[in-house]
Amino acid sequence: MDNFQQYDIISIRRVNRQFTLDECKPGGRTPEVGDEATIIEVYANPGLGYELECVSKSGETEWLISISPDDLDMEVVGRYPALNDANCALLKTTTRGVEAISIVGLLEAHNIKASTISEGTSPVSGRLDGSLPLYKIFVAEEMLTEARRLIASQNTENDREWSEYKKNEERKGKIGGRILCLLGAIFFYLLPHFSSSKADPLIKYAMQAAALFFVLLLVFSFYEGKAGSRR
Repeated sequence: MDNFQQYDIISIRRVNRQFTLDECKPGGRTPEVGDEATIIEVYANPGLGYELECVSKSGETEWLISISPDDLDMEVVGRYPALNDANCALLKTTTRGVEAISIVGLLEAHNIKASTISEGTSPVSGRLDGSLPLYKIFVAEEMLTEARRLIASQNTENDREWSEYKKNEERKGKIGGRILCLLGAIFFYLLPHFSSSKADPLIKYAMQAAALFFVLLLVFSFYEGKAGSRR
């Protein structure tokens, strides 16, 4: 087990002792055979030990434990040269696990090997204290320019999708506003006809004015929509 290195990805082959949930916090379960985890720290004193973190596909910590060599039988399933090599380059740092997973998936889809490590940072000071995950994404230095280009193109596509989403939501809002204006105009126009014939004329005039107001709002809404489509 002394061949394991920091940031190696390991798979658990056998659990040699019972772990408690308290030992595995901030996760919500204990290690199981078949789990994959990252060695985030290697300890030498007072004896050899490892700190392992298992992260779900959604980027959440499932368990985080400190172990001695006899606690688990495990094997390396991922040793990224970028993390242990002078030619490694830091591509991006983020606190959003979903974003980190998305970026790694994008890079691997274009045959760029990427690796991610997570560290716990304080949301206030930014120092390492285990409270907020900080994800670091690494690639080989010679692939850094291409990786940045891919991320930039993905961001452009995301911006385009967000712009289209905003337009659709604005269109829905305008349609809803026009419907409300139409209903308001109809309501205030018909209301005097259902009221008592002895109703105060001022009240009737006020209702007619309200109906006219909603009609004007409706007309203005259509005019504004046409003017906006011309720009």
